[in-house]
Amino acid sequence: MTRVHPLISEVTLVTDREQVIPILNTRTGARGIAYGDAGSLGSAGLELRYMAANADVQAGDLLTTSGVDGVYPPGIPVAKVEKVERRPDSAFARITCAPQAPVGGARHVMVLKPLLTQIPARPEPDDAAAGPAPKRQLKGGPRP
Repeated sequence: MTRVHPLISEVTLVTDREQVIPILNTRTGARGIAYGDAGSLGSAGLELRYMAANADVQAGDLLTTSGVDGVYPPGIPVAKVEKVERRPDSAFARITCAPQAPVGGARHVMVLKPLLTQIPARPEPDDAAAGPAPKRQLKGGPRP
């Protein structure tokens, strides 16, 4: 959810160029970052960036949310790997992905409450009720 108004809400698609999602490859357990890649010819997809050229990524791999960002719960299907290009002149592979959800004409969306809002507040230390800790005297008396 990008913005909430009284009668409408604005959402950001996973394919938006500004969108970044931490993902998990379900086949290998490798983590990565999927970036929105709304193509210039109307094709909307995602790109898995900064994966080493020798990384174990194959066409057909399912990418789900990893949950490490505290926004998305783990295990939500994000994309499937479509194409992996490994070039000898680059340390990184170019990996293009297709979103798992229909982003072009969906009538309904699921709004998730961020995980960070569901984490309870940190409890106060037990010695907080006892008041401030007493000051310690150094041996040899006070220093100038």
